[in-house]
Amino acid sequence: MEDDAQLSLWIRQLKEGDSTAAQRLWDRYHHRLVGLARKKLRDAPRSAMDEEDVAQNAFVSFCDSAQAGMFPDISDENNLWPLLVIITARKAATQRLHERRAKRGGGRVRSEASCDGDSEFSRTATTEPAPEEIAVFSAELERFMDRLEDPIHRVMLLWKLEERTNQEIARHLDCSLSGVERKLREIRRLLEIDLADGKSQARRDLK
Repeated sequence: MEDDAQLSLWIRQLKEGDSTAAQRLWDRYHHRLVGLARKKLRDAPRSAMDEEDVAQNAFVSFCDSAQAGMFPDISDENNLWPLLVIITARKAATQRLHERRAKRGGGRVRSEASCDGDSEFSRTATTEPAPEEIAVFSAELERFMDRLEDPIHRVMLLWKLEERTNQEIARHLDCSLSGVERKLREIRRLLEIDLADGKSQARRDLK
């Protein structure tokens, strides 16, 4: 409990522009962020940016946005870490796409207009997400996780965001691989229902 209170204090101080609090949060999450960035980058070329750079960029982006008031509801480990996962994943995805395009373009990143054959998804993923977009996505993720009644479902969803394999999750939960896959199918089903409900609500709001 004392550790939770300390973390909440650092988050609050960070939002107020306290650089010492930012350093303490970085020290706390540094290894986890670097490990996550490494998983997300996988076999991407590391000539321009490695996992340490991605982790640092993600954390700086979080700090800047938090101090700008973009994440007013972030207050503890339960909602801070998923947000850091989202930002780091987007940074790593952007880096992977830039590196692949640089390789195809003979060592330079080509402009968006010249990337013939790239999918719309790739063009969208390469665009650095605005803090507002991350804030909305984070809020939606937190809302969905709150709707999951089974605590194990919440943990598994976060672990999948961290790109843990089904085998790793099975070991951590001390259960069978088939059991993990069954629970993941249930999460996907609930997510599909949640997305459908959201679209229905949006249609009603537009009427």
